Amino acid sequence: MLDRCSSLSSGAAPKSITVRLSEPVIFGVRCSHCGYDDTAQHGLRKARDQDSRLRTCPVCGSDAIVDVRDELTLTELVRDYRSAAIPVGYILVDAAFGTMALDLGSKA
Repeated sequence: MLDRCSSLSSGAAPKSITVRLSEPVIFGVRCSHCGYDDTAQHGLRKARDQDSRLRTCPVCGSDAIVDVRDELTLTELVRDYRSAAIPVGYILVDAAFGTMALDLGSKA
């Protein structure tokens, strides 16, 4: 899927291409106080499947910063998540030529 998306950037500046996800996804979790990174445990999960406990650091009890997004740039998608299984049913790719929908076949 991402190989198809990366070919879209050949005619436009990749940073100008927005990828919208079918629903919000957690991309990272990090403690604002001690820096504990809980992304390996909770990253790339549907935000709707998590509860408020995620906002508390399991190490020190301080507030955690939860990176929840429903869009990112094509550059971010290809560079950072090329081989990742992002748990969404589809994505919408917005570019200068219009919007393209890609069905990822996930049971979102």
